[in-house]
Amino acid sequence: MKRRLTYKTLTLLLCAIGVLTVCSCHKKNEPVKFHRFEQLLFETKPAELQKKMTEQRADYNSPLLNIMPGDPRYMESVIGFVSDPFMREIYRLTDSCYHNIGWLEKELSPALAKARNLDDSIHYTHFYTMVTGDLEDYNNRVFCNHSDLVVSIDHYILPYTKNMGYCNCPMYIVNLSDKQYMAADCMAAIARAHIVKPEGEDLSLLDYMVMEGKVQYFLDQVMPDKHDTIKLRYSADQLSWVEHSEKDVWTYFLKNDLLYETDMARIHNFIDEAPKTNAFRNSAPRTTQYIGRQIIRKYMKKTGKSLHELFENSDSQSILAASGYKP
Repeated sequence: MKRRLTYKTLTLLLCAIGVLTVCSCHKKNEPVKFHRFEQLLFETKPAELQKKMTEQRADYNSPLLNIMPGDPRYMESVIGFVSDPFMREIYRLTDSCYHNIGWLEKELSPALAKARNLDDSIHYTHFYTMVTGDLEDYNNRVFCNHSDLVVSIDHYILPYTKNMGYCNCPMYIVNLSDKQYMAADCMAAIARAHIVKPEGEDLSLLDYMVMEGKVQYFLDQVMPDKHDTIKLRYSADQLSWVEHSEKDVWTYFLKNDLLYETDMARIHNFIDEAPKTNAFRNSAPRTTQYIGRQIIRKYMKKTGKSLHELFENSDSQSILAASGYKP
C-alpha cells in the first residue's frame, strides 16, 4: 500500500533538508600546524643551513619570512644570526618553554573555524613561529597578512627571564608576555589585518576606540570561553575597575572634547600599553579598548550587521551614532 505524503511529512522533510543545508555550509575545524622556523635555523649546522633551507623552502614560502637561501648576503646574515651566543641562548630558553606547541594549534583551530563561518574571507593556511631576539618589540609579537601568520615566540619567554637581564621591558609588559595570551594575541592580529582603517593619517580617539572595539567583539565571537582578563589583557582588579568606571571614563572623554581629538600627545595615554591610565587613580590601561567593545556590542545588536560589514565600515562616527551608546 502506497503511503501518502502528508503536509506534515513534507514539512518535516523540508526542515530536515534545511538543517542539512545549514550544516553543510558550516566550516569544520581545520587543523592548525605551525612550521617552526627557529628550529630549522638553530637545529641545523651552519655549514648545512643553505642546503636545508633550500630543501624546505616550500614550507616557508611566505612574504612574511622572505627567505632567500640563494642570496649569499642573506645567508651570511642568517649564519651570523644563528651563531651569535646571545641568540643561541634566547633560542635555548624559547625551545625549553615551547618545544611543543600542540596546545596552541589545538586552541586556534576552532577559533579560526568560527572566524571563517562569520566571514569567509578570513582563511589562514600557513602558520609559523620564529625568534627575533628583539624582546622589547612588544607590538610585533604576532603579525600576519590575509593568509599567513607568524608568532615571534621568544616574546613569550619574558616571564621566565625576569632576573636574567635579557630586556628592559617594564613589568606590565613582562606580565602580558605569557603563554596564556598567545592564542588570543593571534586572533587579535587576524582581526586587525581585516579591519579597514579610516582614511587619513591622523586617527581620532574615537577611531582607535572603535577599531579596538571591533577586535574585542571578534574575540568574543571566536573565543567565547576565553575570560575577559585574557582578551582585554587586564588583571582582575583592572577589569573590575573599568567595569565600574565606564560612565566616568566616557564622561571624561566628552567633557575634555577628546572623542575627535587627533593630537597623539593628548590621547596616547588612553591607547598605549601602560600600567594605568594617568587621568584616573588606581585605573586600568587602554580604557578606549573597553569602551570601544561596549560601543560595538550595542552597534551589532541594534543593526544586525555581519562581521564582514562591521570590519568594512570605517566610519567611526556613524557607528557610534547607530549604536546609541550611553553608559
